[in-house]
Amino acid sequence: MVNFFHSPLRLLLVALSLLPCTLVKAEDFRDWATSPPMGWNSWDCFGTTVTEAQVRAQADAMAEYLKPAGYDVLTVDIQWYEPNALGHVYKPGARLEMDQYGRLLPAVRRFPSAKDGNGFKPLADYVHSKGLRFGIHIMRGIPRQAFKQNIPVLGTNVRAADIAVVESTCPWNPDMFGVDATTTNGQAYYDSLIQLYASWGVDFIKCDDISRPYDNVQKAEIEALRKAIDKCGRPIVLSLSPGATPVSAGPHVSTHANMWRITDDFWDRWGLLEAMFERTHAWEPFRQPGAWPDADMLPIGKVEFGRDTRFTKDEQHTMMSLWCIARSPLIFGGDMTQLDEFTLSMLTNPEVLKVNQQSANNRQLYRKDNLIAWVADVPDSDDKYLALFNAQDPGDSIDFSLADYASPAIAGNGSSQEISVSVKGGKQLVLFVNDAADGFEYDHAAWVDPILKGPQGELPLTKLQWTHADSGWGAPHVNRTCENQRLLVNGKPVRGIGTHSTSTIIYDLPEGYDTFSTTGVVTNKGSVVFGVLVVKSGQSVADVSSVSVELQHLGFTGNVQVRDLWKRESVGVCANTFAAELPQHGAGLYRLSPTQQSVSLTGPISYTSSTSAASDGEATAIDFHSAGNPILGDGQYYSADAAPLSVDDTLFIYGGHDEPPPTVGGFVMHDYGVFVTQNPTAGEWKLYPHNLVPGSVFDWATGNNAYAGQVARGPDGRFYWYAPVESRATNVPNRMAIGVAVSDSPLGPWTDAIGQPLVSWTTVFGDNKIGQEVIDPHVFCDDDGKVYLYWGSWGVARVVELHESMIELKGEITTMAGLDGFFEAPWVFKRDGTYYLAYDWKKGGSEWTPSNYQAAIGYATSSSPTGPWTFQHIILSGTSATTVHPSIVEHNDRWWITYHTRDAEAGGHFRRSVAIDEVHWQGDQMLPVEQTWANPPMLQLTNNLAIDATASASYTEQPPMTLRALNDGRPPVVRLPPDQWGNYRGNRSSNQSDWVQYDWDIPVAINGVGIEFHQDPNWIRPPASWKLEYQDTSGKWLEVEGVEYPTAPDHWHTLHFEPVIAKALRATFYGQPSGRYYHSVSVSEWEVYSQPAAELPTLKVRTQVGQPPELPESVPLTMPDGTELPTVVHWQKVPEDHYSAPGTFTVQGRAAGQAAGYLIATVECTAAAANHRN
Repeated sequence: MVNFFHSPLRLLLVALSLLPCTLVKAEDFRDWATSPPMGWNSWDCFGTTVTEAQVRAQADAMAEYLKPAGYDVLTVDIQWYEPNALGHVYKPGARLEMDQYGRLLPAVRRFPSAKDGNGFKPLADYVHSKGLRFGIHIMRGIPRQAFKQNIPVLGTNVRAADIAVVESTCPWNPDMFGVDATTTNGQAYYDSLIQLYASWGVDFIKCDDISRPYDNVQKAEIEALRKAIDKCGRPIVLSLSPGATPVSAGPHVSTHANMWRITDDFWDRWGLLEAMFERTHAWEPFRQPGAWPDADMLPIGKVEFGRDTRFTKDEQHTMMSLWCIARSPLIFGGDMTQLDEFTLSMLTNPEVLKVNQQSANNRQLYRKDNLIAWVADVPDSDDKYLALFNAQDPGDSIDFSLADYASPAIAGNGSSQEISVSVKGGKQLVLFVNDAADGFEYDHAAWVDPILKGPQGELPLTKLQWTHADSGWGAPHVNRTCENQRLLVNGKPVRGIGTHSTSTIIYDLPEGYDTFSTTGVVTNKGSVVFGVLVVKSGQSVADVSSVSVELQHLGFTGNVQVRDLWKRESVGVCANTFAAELPQHGAGLYRLSPTQQSVSLTGPISYTSSTSAASDGEATAIDFHSAGNPILGDGQYYSADAAPLSVDDTLFIYGGHDEPPPTVGGFVMHDYGVFVTQNPTAGEWKLYPHNLVPGSVFDWATGNNAYAGQVARGPDGRFYWYAPVESRATNVPNRMAIGVAVSDSPLGPWTDAIGQPLVSWTTVFGDNKIGQEVIDPHVFCDDDGKVYLYWGSWGVARVVELHESMIELKGEITTMAGLDGFFEAPWVFKRDGTYYLAYDWKKGGSEWTPSNYQAAIGYATSSSPTGPWTFQHIILSGTSATTVHPSIVEHNDRWWITYHTRDAEAGGHFRRSVAIDEVHWQGDQMLPVEQTWANPPMLQLTNNLAIDATASASYTEQPPMTLRALNDGRPPVVRLPPDQWGNYRGNRSSNQSDWVQYDWDIPVAINGVGIEFHQDPNWIRPPASWKLEYQDTSGKWLEVEGVEYPTAPDHWHTLHFEPVIAKALRATFYGQPSGRYYHSVSVSEWEVYSQPAAELPTLKVRTQVGQPPELPESVPLTMPDGTELPTVVHWQKVPEDHYSAPGTFTVQGRAAGQAAGYLIATVECTAAAANHRN
């Protein structure tokens, strides 16, 4: 699915009576939160106890101190309906204030202005008078108190017991039962709630116990809330809590809520903050204007009834930097009436807040050893925002897998485990408590009577000062709990250390002790694992580390000016690399501005450095998320000649590295890289660049021309890389030869298995001397134990049996027959007893464009691995590259095809990128492959109408690709024959002409064209003259008026003219003699520009469960003169899960020639028996 950002939907909509949908003016709820909400919430400061007087005081302070910076939402959190609420606890059976319809009301004891049925309206009015918005917290469902009394549901003839789902309850709050929101009566209950809140003047609702675990009851209640808010007549921002919302729910939650929690309650503890890096990174695909992953409140300043935050200033900068670069809502949790200077300055730094409110394409760039970089675009600028983090911790140097002791899972209050561990020779003692793989709720624990014993006697650990201590809740305390209460076990006081999972406590070990003993005790109802690790070699994490980024990974090609946003001052100019020295738990936030021209990156790529064995020892891996094909499309790394290998549950795709600059017309390839994933559809990949460098592995090779290779696993379990590279031989017509590198791992390190080529030009068996290029090897291991080596190019495919050693030829080299259209790249596999050979198919061609420039994949079958072969059919044609290099593999019970294209950013015929798609079968036949893209060309915004047209020409004596080159949207940089249309006919009279023409299915509004002519030294010249004609709606051809026609070659010409409505547009060229050939002409690209519409409508569509929405093929657009012009729309593909259940989702489409934004169709999917029109 393609992710698109869209601007607010604010345009006049036009009714379409003839289409299966109706255009209405409907405000999108995402327009109510186009940037992350900023505000305050009472929970961190007051828990369940906040009063009206406190809320009014906070509103006064917010208006004075924070509103000028953009904070404007003030929210009353949980239990406002409970008169006697205390602290952070909930009382089962507590009396709640409620109306006659089961709707909770503010407790008048705490909110006096709510008397006489006023509800929150007087308080909301006061908040509004300060220029602020008013928010409330609610629990999902219906009060158990209403269920017990079985009171009526407003607007229905049913009662509370009829809509309650009694088995759907909150695990931590005893007040509510779930509601069956799939019924009209359940929806009516939520409608009545929201109507009440809207009448109070509520602007923001935080609904709790609804986004975890995101079961079907909760999902239906989310949808009910969305519907109720949309029909209430008031823009109310919807926030869902608590977390962690499952990432798998992203498509649903992002189309129903303005923000949703990605974590449980976030408090001021480093472990929770460190975990937020992974959480914010995981939600990158779903972050969009109006729909925000929420990292929770900011627990800084004075919190929890007046205590200071436990976060250090460095940790606060880290938190605020991450929340801003990840565009989380900024909801302050401290007491605004007691703001200190540091907290206020941090919350209101305008340059930092701009990152949160106005950045785009925010993503993690890399994470290595807890040194982390995030980057974001600055809209309408070449600048970048850069956040650098040192998230390292003293415990990072500890390998917990080497623990000297780890208990089994211990559960239940008072459960314990006796522990005794030798500490002989130890330098440090590490005590850790982990959750028992069931979450860390209530995981209170204690190390009771921790004692060191030895020749020096006994030493209570409580008398030593730890060097590091952290706790998943509260903080570790000696002889106290993590909450700083008296340490009790079974009601009796004990000595020891109280903590909470996840916890790490580190001590330096004094000399004279050889044993450590303690009792690990669970002090609440949770379950934990106790562990002890004795560190015998002194390793530590540096207090300060350098966190750096290569500027090219940010899209910069020259120097940049760096500004420190926290300090609000310039750092200076840097080149190549920017680095910051950051303390542990520290962060920096910067704006980088190019001082020279920069290049842009298209795909979100998040670099995470790690290491794996490679040909030179250790190789850097780059973790990245791929939105689709090409697998890596950002233009930073080009890869070709994919060769997949499935090992257990992991897929490895080996490929050559395309390295030429954009203007070089030839292959430059010196090494190979590896893409690694477990699930190609999940989008999570690793890239190991430079994994095999032939010049370093093969002494007999030059290191040049590292062409298409393959890795196969031999019968011995080892991995063999068959690499065609240039040899040092000087007495042969072609120096390409196939070498073999071997490794015990699919990622190396690689060594030369033979010490010489396996196959080269001079390889001789009997009288069979190899001709043609020795490239594109493929090894197939049959299930009978036999191994075969295939290779071939320029129309000749060869095969030879290999010895089971994988490095010795066993039989005679033979040429295979029956491969219709074979050009190169044989790839053999076996399925259900049949052998399949896929290959690069090229056939036909002309003088203008030889067949070797076509890119298609064909396959043949045989009953033998060596043939003869029977050609079947083409399974993929028309890719963007002139080569395609297919390979097919079965992985995790699905079949996949890999190939390469030139679809990456700044890609080309010699700058290719690997793609992968699924192969489907019909019996023993492969079905044509449906080529996919991360951003399908037909969905990329452009004002170029040519890509929507059908091209025709007077001269077509060449493959169809050359005609497609006219309107493929790719003006060539390095020209090959298929990159331009031409006539290639000579010796004609000078009055003859050639033409190219575009036809559209429905008329279009045209106001300009762009064109480029090509010439070469011998044959092709630009036209002597040319003209434009258009066919109007009556079918009459008219010449475009007021246009001058330039003819200079190899230069882009843009022509503008008064708008015309056309069914077709024709360019006619009058040639000039050109030496050997006469009257030739060549056009590299011909674009046609659309008149922009005055506005883009929004559609509302209805469908039923199981039926894809019927989206219109065309939509009328209002042009600047007020006329309506039907316009073709290309809609993004709608995943089946979008309409598998009732709900609402949006679909985006590109209107032909309209570059200002996407059309939005809001689809309501119902369980109704039939579609309806609005």
